[in-house]
Amino acid sequence: MNISKDTLTADILKNIKGAKEFFESLNMGCLSCMGIQNETLEKSCLMHGLNIEEIMEKLKELDK
Repeated sequence: MNISKDTLTADILKNIKGAKEFFESLNMGCLSCMGIQNETLEKSCLMHGLNIEEIMEKLKELDK
């Protein structure tokens, strides 16, 4: 999967095995968020005070 700051968080959760557990380990309650279908990875990271570059790198590792 091509992961960028504009990738929807919901798409990441659907397509990357382990993404749910990774987000949960960062206290990101993505599955219970009502806006998840329209929220980009960048917005998710901003809302949780996370470095988007580090998060994208980890997600790319999970996607291998």
